[in-house]
Formats: sequence, C-alpha cells, structure tokens
Amino acid sequence: MSKHDVAKFLGVKYPAGGTYDEWTDWERKTKKAYPLRYFLAFEALRPLEAVYYTLESWYYNIRRRLFSKYHLVDSGLNPYHYHDKVEILLHSSFSILKDYVEIELAWQRYTSQSTVKKNFFQRLYFRDADLGVNYLTDWMNDDSTDELSARHAKMCAELYELYDWWVNIRPNREDPYDFSYEKDVSSSIGVGASVLSTKWKTENPELSEKYSGLLKQAWKLEEFYNEEDQSMLHRLVDIRQALWT
Repeated sequence: MSKHDVAKFLGVKYPAGGTYDEWTDWERKTKKAYPLRYFLAFEALRPLEAVYYTLESWYYNIRRRLFSKYHLVDSGLNPYHYHDKVEILLHSSFSILKDYVEIELAWQRYTSQSTVKKNFFQRLYFRDADLGVNYLTDWMNDDSTDELSARHAKMCAELYELYDWWVNIRPNREDPYDFSYEKDVSSSIGVGASVLSTKWKTENPELSEKYSGLLKQAWKLEEFYNEEDQSMLHRLVDIRQALWT
C-alpha cells in the first residue's frame, strides 16, 4: 500500500495533478487542516519506503530474470531445425511485433477496460491476442479530430495491418513447390534427384517440360514472397518508434 493509498484511506483528498506551486499550496493547506492524517499518510511511513522500494526492486528483478525476460526475443522458429540469419531476422522482428500486440497492448486494454478477470498465473504469463487486437481496432475506428489522436489512430492501423499479415495471411500463403495437384509430375519427383538428370529428361520429355514450367512458376512466386517479406519488414522498421508503452 502506497502513501497515496493511505491518504485516500484516511480521507485526505489527493489531487490528480498540478503545478509545483499548486502542489505546495495543497501540502500547506492539508497539513493545516488535517495535521494527524497528513503525518500518518506522508511522514510516519517514510522510513518504511526504502524497505518497500527495495523489496519491490527485488521482486521485479526476479520476475524479469525468470518470467518476463524482456532482454530475450523468441523467434518462434522450430528449435530442432537449422535457420539462416535471413530467416531469423524476419521472424524475430515480427515476433517482437506479435508480443507487443498480444502482451503489451493487451495488458493496457486488460488493466483499463476489460471485464474479464485473470488469476495470478495468467497475469504472470500474460498474453491475450483478442485484447491486443481490440485495442488496435478501437483506435483505428476512433473519430477524434485532434492531431495527436489522428496520428495514433493511423499508427494503430499500420500496426494492425502488419500484425494481421504476419499472423493470418502469411502462414496461409500457397507453397510454391507444392506440385501435388500435378499427379504425374509429383509421382516422378518422388524418385529424387533423378528428375533433374539428362537420362530422365530424355526418357520423359513431356514431363520434363512440364516440371521445368512448374519450377519457373515456383521461382517466380517465391521471388514475390521474398519481395513481400522485405517490404513488410521495412514497414515494421519504419514504425519502430511506436513500439513502446
């Protein structure tokens, strides 16, 4: 319990804010009107504040080291596979965006507006995609006319589009090398590298031509995907300054 909570409990009206002169005037008037209550709320507990803040610091240090781990980024990639740095860079960057929406923005919505209650462990390992998305969509639909709100709404729209692309659109992209719809070609691919050999091409000229055409389509689609990934990553970097709470 903070000194502000104690003041409220004792019936001392605590201002929400004010200038230095206003605070000084409030302090002078409160001391005069409620000397005992002011002493109990703001002076009697002062020796315990150092102990309180020390314990609080220990708590957050332990939590950040063992649970929150703000210094680490989980790329979300399969830990049992090898991944090139070009892949790690993309996935790590968008993993940060995903955490920002599903943890930080969701926590803001949870603590300010959510009626859903979570237990201690749910809060300790907090993540709620729906609350994070609700935060973004509410701001996107905000019709405030002041410049600050309009700028924030625009930023939330960009965050939502990037998040939605990473979570919903990109994972469902067509596999460029899925030739299963071409039964004759896919059965030939099953023999391994022989489909690329001169002998196989000579013995199967029609299949070879069809397979070459499919490969060209796959390379073209893969190039489009790479360009899309690069473009979205650039957009994420451009709004880096917005990823704070």
